[in-house]
Amino acid sequence: MRTKVNVGMIVMESVRLYRQHWNMMLAMGLTLAVVNLFYDVVQLQLPEQGGQVITSVVGFLLLPVLTFGFFRYQIKVWREEQPDWKEMLHYCRTPKRYGTALWFEVCCWLLFLLLAIAVVIVFMAVVMLDVFSATSFWLSVIFYVVLAFFFIWIALRLFLVSYCYLFQQEKSAWQAVSDSFSIMKGNCWRLFLLLVVQFIIGCFYEIPSLLLTGTTNTEVNHLFSFATTETGLVVMFLCTFVGTVLIQPLALLMGAGFANQLLQDKQLADTDPQEAKEEIIL
Repeated sequence: MRTKVNVGMIVMESVRLYRQHWNMMLAMGLTLAVVNLFYDVVQLQLPEQGGQVITSVVGFLLLPVLTFGFFRYQIKVWREEQPDWKEMLHYCRTPKRYGTALWFEVCCWLLFLLLAIAVVIVFMAVVMLDVFSATSFWLSVIFYVVLAFFFIWIALRLFLVSYCYLFQQEKSAWQAVSDSFSIMKGNCWRLFLLLVVQFIIGCFYEIPSLLLTGTTNTEVNHLFSFATTETGLVVMFLCTFVGTVLIQPLALLMGAGFANQLLQDKQLADTDPQEAKEEIIL
């Protein structure tokens, strides 16, 4: 019997855990906000390829903390283990562990890159071969919509890849991919609903950020003339910075709760009943 995640419960429990561990949640949010600020400053000062290279390299080197470290801490929060802040540095303690975490991220990126390339190839092949004639407009639209939904479905099935690696580090990256694809069966639409909730709460700091980056557009300037003023830029920057500190850790906590419920249930299902009975007796 497959686990059915209760999205409403996860959202409410995430709010409770956020309030209980508010100091570390804010510390995580502040870290993310500072990193984002660094990216923005570098790309503004170095608008050419140099800025993108620097931010990409720095972001890649920080991944063991910003992904595995935060995920590890929040999973322990969901398990009521009262973790220490040093848990976030778990994957940076030794060069071997750090290198393994970086290699895992490379494998995940390559996987998503291959998926994206496959979708683009199919799309370009359909366009170049003129599979659908001009009289089959709606048929072509249906095909492209199905192709887009297929890519989204694959991405949702792979949501648990990093968490699977966290739970069972002896497994390879490809085994984590296989586990994620299997465990997420029947829960993709629930994850999509959770992502919608995350998107809604994320709008509180994403919208000012979009306006801030769109002030060079004349249409945006006309609609949001306040954004072109020095005061407007400062206000939007503060909204984005504060919103990231306050809200983004809550969104991450929801994702960790979703993953924790599925993976804990899998561990219980994989446990031999006789072994579980002996543990209870002991």
